[in-house]
Amino acid sequence: MNWLPTYLLQARGFSLSQMGLWGSLPYLAGAAGYYLGGYFVDCYFNTRRYIPIVAGLLGGGAMTYLAAAASTGSWSIVALILSFLFVFISAGGIFTMPLVIVPRHAVGAAFGFINTAAQVAAFLSPLAVGYFLNATHGDFTELLYGFVGLFVVAAAAALKIRSRPSMERAIPRAIL
Repeated sequence: MNWLPTYLLQARGFSLSQMGLWGSLPYLAGAAGYYLGGYFVDCYFNTRRYIPIVAGLLGGGAMTYLAAAASTGSWSIVALILSFLFVFISAGGIFTMPLVIVPRHAVGAAFGFINTAAQVAAFLSPLAVGYFLNATHGDFTELLYGFVGLFVVAAAAALKIRSRPSMERAIPRAIL
């Protein structure tokens, strides 16, 4: 996500003021996605948590593909806003999993493991993105297509997620 301002400025020709406004909207959509992902898994997919995770990843991949293929910067940012929404719906499902599928005595360790993995990815991703952009001479389109592939791989892996019914706990419905 740290590459978004540079993408909007360099690849899509946004001005600084446009980048400031439009570059913040995907993050707002991501915040909504976190809530929606948690809400959906609590209310509709309590024993099949992988469904919104897979759907979010595939939706995010589809929207990222459309962002890369968009003919204008405006359409690209609309697709990226939707991509962030979908991806964070899946993240909402992922971050709730330790709370319901591991024994109570291991919830902290499980959440810590997931959050540590996320932080390591957050540390490594700017390095990987920078390396990739350097190798492709700044081709953001190829970068976005690479993200699409990663979303598909992640969705395939998420299909393997299964709750253990003996560990599943009832979760109260989210309050709107």
